[in-house]
Amino acid sequence: MSFTALLENNLLVDRCTVFKWFNYEFKHDKKDKFCITLNCKLNEFPINLILTTSRYDKHYYKQEKNMIDCVVIEKGESKYFNVEKTIIDLKNIFIMEEDKMMEAFEDEFLVLCGKLEEHLVTRLEKAIENSELLEPYKIKKLLCKDR
Repeated sequence: MSFTALLENNLLVDRCTVFKWFNYEFKHDKKDKFCITLNCKLNEFPINLILTTSRYDKHYYKQEKNMIDCVVIEKGESKYFNVEKTIIDLKNIFIMEEDKMMEAFEDEFLVLCGKLEEHLVTRLEKAIENSELLEPYKIKKLLCKDR
């Protein structure tokens, strides 16, 4: 089924939907990444996506100042993340256009996993609301309070 048909016929891109993106392209590397949608309306584009990371042991996240605006998911708290710690870092939010997401989905790089567990949605939204680094207008937008 095509991406367009899914958008027309099924609940696909709801707020806090988890996707796995295979071979996500960074500047110098490609890795499998999980991302979470932060849209306010069903199938609304462009969409805010937040990338997760499991690189907790990496030097960057060992520094307390770099953990500002982060939600840490421990192993067992989510059916999607099965590593010791997964970090949702609000510094990793980006905008995705529909055509890029559609291309990744149709080329089978992007796979729908499901809805993020409600207790984690609550923690994520609380982190957005209490963000130290996001601009107030961005906080309102990400919490769907600018409508």
